[in-house]
Amino acid sequence: MLEPLGRGGMGVVYRAQHSATGALAALKTVSVGDESLVSSIRREIHALRGVEHPGVVRILDEGIQGGIPWYAMELLEGRTLRDHNQERWRGGASMNSEPTVSVSEGYAAQTLAATATAEMSPVSIIPRSYQPFAPRPFHRAAGGALRQALTLLRAICRPLAYVHGRGLVHRDLKPDNVFIREDGAPVLFDFGLAFQFEGHKGRDELQPGGRLMGSPDYMSPEQIRGDLVDARADLYALGCMLYEAVTGAVPFLGDSSSVVLSMHLYAEPLPASELVVDVPPELDALIARLLKKRPEERLGYADDVATALARLGADDAPPRGEARAPAAQPYLYRPRLAGRGEALRQLSEALERAQERRQGGLVFVGGESGVGKTRLAVEAAHQAALIQMTVVAGACAAVSAADGRAGAVKAAPLHPFRPLLLAVADRCHELGPGGYDALLGPRGRVLAPYEPSLAQLRGHERYPEPPELPPDAARYRLRTALADTLAAFAATRPVLLVLDDLQWADENSRGVLEHLDADYFAAHPIVLLGTYRTEETSSALSSLLAAPWASRIALGRLDRPSVGRMVRDMLALDEPPEAFVRYLFQQSEGNPFVVAEYLRAAIQERMLYRDEAYVWRIRAGAEGAAAELSRAARASQPPAALPLPRSLRELVARRLSGLSQGALALARLASVLGRELEERLLLGAAGLADVEAMDALAELAARCVLEATEPGQLRFVHDKLRETVYAGIPEPERRALHAAAARAIEQRHRDAPDLALSYPMLAHHHAIAGVVEKTLEYLDKAGAQALATGASGDAVDFYRRALDLDGALPPEERAPPLRRARWERRLGQAHYNLGDLLGAERHCAAALDRISRDDAAWLRAAGRGAPLRERLRPVTASLRQLGLQLAHVAGVPIIPRARDEDERERLAEASLAAEKLSETYLFRNEPTRAFLAALTATNAAARLGPSLALARGYATLSVAFGYVPWKAVVDAYAARATAAAAALEDPRGVAFVSCLRGMTALGEGRCRDARALLTEAERLAEALQDRRRKEECIALLASVAHTEGRWMEALDRYGALSAAARRSDNAQGHVWAESGRAQCRLLLGDGEGAIAIFDELAAEVQRLGDHSQQITHGQVALGHLLGGARGEARAAAERTLRLIRGGQPAGYHCLYGYAATCEVLLSLLEDARSPAERRDLSRLSAQACRALSRYARIFPLGRSTSLRLRGLAAWLAGRRARGRRLW
Repeated sequence: MLEPLGRGGMGVVYRAQHSATGALAALKTVSVGDESLVSSIRREIHALRGVEHPGVVRILDEGIQGGIPWYAMELLEGRTLRDHNQERWRGGASMNSEPTVSVSEGYAAQTLAATATAEMSPVSIIPRSYQPFAPRPFHRAAGGALRQALTLLRAICRPLAYVHGRGLVHRDLKPDNVFIREDGAPVLFDFGLAFQFEGHKGRDELQPGGRLMGSPDYMSPEQIRGDLVDARADLYALGCMLYEAVTGAVPFLGDSSSVVLSMHLYAEPLPASELVVDVPPELDALIARLLKKRPEERLGYADDVATALARLGADDAPPRGEARAPAAQPYLYRPRLAGRGEALRQLSEALERAQERRQGGLVFVGGESGVGKTRLAVEAAHQAALIQMTVVAGACAAVSAADGRAGAVKAAPLHPFRPLLLAVADRCHELGPGGYDALLGPRGRVLAPYEPSLAQLRGHERYPEPPELPPDAARYRLRTALADTLAAFAATRPVLLVLDDLQWADENSRGVLEHLDADYFAAHPIVLLGTYRTEETSSALSSLLAAPWASRIALGRLDRPSVGRMVRDMLALDEPPEAFVRYLFQQSEGNPFVVAEYLRAAIQERMLYRDEAYVWRIRAGAEGAAAELSRAARASQPPAALPLPRSLRELVARRLSGLSQGALALARLASVLGRELEERLLLGAAGLADVEAMDALAELAARCVLEATEPGQLRFVHDKLRETVYAGIPEPERRALHAAAARAIEQRHRDAPDLALSYPMLAHHHAIAGVVEKTLEYLDKAGAQALATGASGDAVDFYRRALDLDGALPPEERAPPLRRARWERRLGQAHYNLGDLLGAERHCAAALDRISRDDAAWLRAAGRGAPLRERLRPVTASLRQLGLQLAHVAGVPIIPRARDEDERERLAEASLAAEKLSETYLFRNEPTRAFLAALTATNAAARLGPSLALARGYATLSVAFGYVPWKAVVDAYAARATAAAAALEDPRGVAFVSCLRGMTALGEGRCRDARALLTEAERLAEALQDRRRKEECIALLASVAHTEGRWMEALDRYGALSAAARRSDNAQGHVWAESGRAQCRLLLGDGEGAIAIFDELAAEVQRLGDHSQQITHGQVALGHLLGGARGEARAAAERTLRLIRGGQPAGYHCLYGYAATCEVLLSLLEDARSPAERRDLSRLSAQACRALSRYARIFPLGRSTSLRLRGLAAWLAGRRARGRRLW
């Protein structure tokens, strides 16, 4: 670097010399040290590298030095347009260089707020000190050189049109950034703010506003507002430059940049003819049109400006080198929102409620692919920004690119919420040291695995790692952490959170949305807008969409007038040909994406072009084309003049046609990596030379295949593009590309904390590449991660795929039995979490059988025709398990310790599988099997030595032996469980043991002991953030209150349980709570209210497969009896009797179902009229009383009820003395 040439808002430029060639260049160092922005800067530079035009500065080289990006460009000799203007207007005070500035977010918010204020007027924003310009001393336009000034501006239009045709907007066009060579040829430079606008790409992009950059004297209104800009922003700046060239001053002057920006938004400039003489009316009109506030009212293309300047006398003599300049390519503009007035009104009302009343809302927008869901969301985001709401946008993505999405591999867990977490991190930086505590606090540790940048924030180190929790509790903690963080983020400013493509949401992301209920949105100013494809709506998403507090907007296709407005905007026409609009409407059937693709294809194929006068023409000739279009529209056939594709896939293929070999190869690799991908990952997997890769990226951007969403991140412009690219990959190449993708991901995230987020993707890539062992490794890891975060549905998918893939291998190549057993056990755990008890039993039993067929022999019942030895095997195995455990509890050292690590691992798996089987059998009202499973689990755990599993086993057996009943053994196991948990000093074990001991005490009728134990367990569960355990304690404490006759306390506790279960998505807890409320209503005489609750729960209880709860719901018979419906009461009682007369009771809470069945049948017996009815009811009531007596032998809680009802039965049978004795 030889010497500095100048400094600006974006960096410093030096005169530099190449060390090898000696060539001189201008070298610019960009004044940012954050390497995350480097890829964005490099992409801009390489986009310009492909710009070969003598009117655009050439980029020579670029790189990074010490983390700071730099690039070298040709060293221009001459002067800037600013210098040229100052010479023409020498002595004029207004010709000051205007630096590029960053418009602060605070000012942006003020400006946006002003936009939404109806009372705002130009008079109110122009400062009192502002006075109209006095006429210039020269009294002549452009200092007497109007023709030369117009000729120079016309020459600027040529490179500007070329740049726009390549999809670039300069965004900082001003005299300082136009160089004039010594021969008078203008050159555009300083593209530091260049923006890829690509016209209408077929897929709108959600871009929340940020810092506004530019030069206030030349910024367009839409750039100031933070809207998405297109080429017309540069044309506005060109209008400012034209005004300045003619009058010697920019259109607006003010005391500060903020005043000037406000004037761009609201004030009208004085006509040039009022400041200087010799200004033709046509020139006044041209300047006025270029400075229109609305982009749609300006001229549409730089070529149009050049034509208008030519009519005003500007010369057309091209400067040196212009003859070899390439022609500008036509392009399309983003259309305004059309045909969505009602949908936008609903969204606007939701946004206003959040801003004015501080009340949020949940809104879902659904429609077919390409119908404009994202476009509507973009408009909603813009309106939210106008009323000073914070806008955050995320998108769900599928990794697999197959057309059928039922089994699509989703992106990383909570992927759509990562932009929110990044926004939270940014605000923590802004708030300083207290920001982390205010927005994250202990939640930061929970969320950091999903957005690693949170771990780099100041304050993160002050909080401990969260305790390990059971899957359900971990899921609840995660969802609560994200919900509470979003609420904290919205505390100071209302938030619009947009989540696109919910049909591809992962289970955890859907779970967060399910967690946000009506109370949440009523309390927080958050509008959550989710979009989804109706043709890909899953059952899980349908359940979410059915939330009663959500608003749903269905987007249909556009009508013909809306298509006409869309075509008018995209072509920047005052009025498009009606026949052409009719034809597009019929071909597209009103789908906006298809309309855009047809227009793009028509331009690409030169069916639609701009003639020498820059007027849009149809190739067949003006008159013939119109007639042909009319005929074609009437016949619904494509006209000969427009031989366009007939299907969407063909249209998309047209956009991909003509790609270079390098660009096509990169597009194929990108389609393998996913809808959204890291640029660094793509280039690493491609293995291309740096320049070659960047050129391919630039080509894909120019053809609107890939776009940049944020620094370093790329995305397919529309998923249909990705699907089409992927479908065109030959099978051998596809496998190789997936293998390359897997290697690149492993290399990119090796030893990084976010590698776990890539497990599902790595399993997907290795599976298609045919690398079985790696696929199994990552399916196992992905399943374990899903279980740990409560995503049990995802875990079922991962482990089922692992078992199927391994099972398809030859026997000698399959995984070892212990590994398959682990997959089976975890699959059973996932089914259990989902409430699928049959699935849980099947897979946990298979796991136990794979570990040890002898220990699992009690699970296999031999058929009647089997040999006696086979039929006795389950009995022998059961007795063996019982004998081992009884000897162990008696202190006889009969259970040997594990000898090595392999055996410890096998025993640990056996213990976990058997423990889960025990819980499953308890819920299925199979106490004998539950007891045997508990024995197996505890025996395996005992061989491992002191452990949490052993403490849980002892506690489970203390409950299980109560079914015998064997009081001394129950007490012995309870004492062992308490001692084991205390010795471990693990609060999780203490909470578990206290909870089970409290349940045992309740079943024995020791309510005071039960209350003390359960209160302690609830306290520990709260401290551990174990929501599921706490909900179990609340349910049991409610039962204690109910048993003690404290019915109002019981109702309050059941209400708290209902609210907690709803927040944690605990279906079982919800059933417990509502059943308890129904029981209390019965005791308070409200039979009708109880029936309504039981009926509402019936389907859920059936789905859960909880037989004990079905018994409890036998109380509905008592409700019918209270209401006088004797027939319904008898039918309900008989249904329950069929459940209770043949088996053992599975839980203390069944008492009320047993008692209600007895009471109803005895009441009906007392009122029976015919002898036959009395005999029948006498038989049924005797069966019910015997079942209740069996219950009371196991659960002393039921003894008084059993004695009372058995006494009533004896009294009704005429045995009065026995009745009195029982009473």
